[in-house]
Amino acid sequence: MFILIFQKPSIKYGMGLIYKLRKAGVRGKLLSWLYDYLSNRQQRVTIGGSYSEWAFLQAGVPQGSILGPLLFLVFINDIAEGIESIPHLFADDKNLLHPTKDIQAGITIVNNDLIKVNNWCKQWCVIMNVTKIWAILYSRKRTPSQIDGLLYNNTAITIVSTVKHLGIIFDSKLCWKDHIDHVIETARNAAYPIHLLKYKISTKRLLFFYKVYVRPIIEYGCVIWGNCGTNKFIAIERIQYRIIISVTGAMKGSSNHKLNVILGLPSIEKRCQLLTVNLIRNM
Repeated sequence: MFILIFQKPSIKYGMGLIYKLRKAGVRGKLLSWLYDYLSNRQQRVTIGGSYSEWAFLQAGVPQGSILGPLLFLVFINDIAEGIESIPHLFADDKNLLHPTKDIQAGITIVNNDLIKVNNWCKQWCVIMNVTKIWAILYSRKRTPSQIDGLLYNNTAITIVSTVKHLGIIFDSKLCWKDHIDHVIETARNAAYPIHLLKYKISTKRLLFFYKVYVRPIIEYGCVIWGNCGTNKFIAIERIQYRIIISVTGAMKGSSNHKLNVILGLPSIEKRCQLLTVNLIRNM
């Protein structure tokens, strides 16, 4: 399976977006207002109190605006029309996934889809940065096949073994080791204030800090990587155990289970299982 990630394309102003707004049903004064809203925008750079000259914007939608994301989505909504791979669009991240048992046939299909994407970009004056397009092959084989020959605009696409997408690190084996190592390191850094202030503020406040600032880092995306296995959860659990020791003032070597019961904290693995069940129930 391939996943190709396209990031942050640059969109030219002009009649393209106005045309697509009309196609989406926007008419009359609202369309005229949006045209005026997008036209003749300027920007400048501020460094240390000094200002650059004003320059007219030739691409993009207003950053930080309420309408910006919506207008962007309207513009790129048809980028995946006519492709054979499975498209996934989220904001300015574009993914093409193609399940295959025949690697060469899969490469041919993906290359054809990339030609269609490139043609769309040329038609609508969008510039894709080929250095930010990656391909990864997911396979559980001991000796997975090699993928090469993937091209975008006659430029070879970089093949990677791990890729970070929406905050989750996917590796080619889907064993989640790289992601969990990253989670442990990030959570350890976020928990530093707890260890630093353990003698200065109350247990209640320390526990609140953990639940609000540290545990969400650990649990983010666990409905995806939560099948990593108990051994990897044990490594994650050590983070919570060290925090509990600081919060309660207990001696190292104290029972993890008993401390969790005292504080009313389930294990990370139990929490992830519960979050997954809740998601499935809501769906």
